[in-house]
Amino acid sequence: MARRAASRGGVGTLPYLLAVVEGLLAHRPIPVTIDADAGVEQSGPLTTVVAANGAYYGGGMKIAPSANPSDGALDLVVIGALGRVELLRWLPTVYRGAHLAHPRITIRPIRRARVAGTTPLRTHLDGEPAADTPVTFRVCPRALRLRR
Repeated sequence: MARRAASRGGVGTLPYLLAVVEGLLAHRPIPVTIDADAGVEQSGPLTTVVAANGAYYGGGMKIAPSANPSDGALDLVVIGALGRVELLRWLPTVYRGAHLAHPRITIRPIRRARVAGTTPLRTHLDGEPAADTPVTFRVCPRALRLRR
């Protein structure tokens, strides 16, 4: 999504929203394994995995409503295998943080997560393209002083 949005140019919500809708055309859940903290968190076809340190991403999507950069944890958001129509129907709820009501969307705090696919999967960090999977995300508590 980040690569697609960046290729369109512009800033804010519109490039990300257009990238999401465009991505729906090619969407299919992909086999992924997530190892989080002490063991396998989830394995199977998924739509997306997000390790969030803040509540918002992707031009205003409230992906992890309770994420707090100073709590020493990342919020792991796992969006299970959803079809195109279901994704399109639930897309508006992400902007309000109401997507967590969906039974195939989970969220929990973690300190470390490793994400791997059966084939390399694209990733992004804060909207910028990053290394393909496998990737490991770790929280480093108090590594950065934030001003309130």
